Amino acid sequence: MDVEKIKQNLDWDYNFEKEQNSINRSLCYTFAVDVFESTPRLVLYAVKRNGSMTDDLDEQPPREMLLKAVVEQGGSLDKSRLYKINEEVRRWIEDNFLSMAPGC
Repeated sequence: MDVEKIKQNLDWDYNFEKEQNSINRSLCYTFAVDVFESTPRLVLYAVKRNGSMTDDLDEQPPREMLLKAVVEQGGSLDKSRLYKINEEVRRWIEDNFLSMAPGC
């Protein structure tokens, strides 16, 4: 992953619901908690012109931290979907992912 490219195009406040109705999508990256099969995972969410994709981060924050972000939004591990990250997860990303050397 090109961490510098991600940093330059990062949208911390990306609105997943608004994306579905948008035909003029801006190219960007954001982070989300992806709950699939009752397992929360931190993912990098890449928004492209004709679609989007997620990529699991190799290193993951503690499960409890991700679960807290999901529950704060009224979610649960019973429903597979993407959830926004909270401030605690954002700090973890800044300290553990975005601080990586350029080009890693």
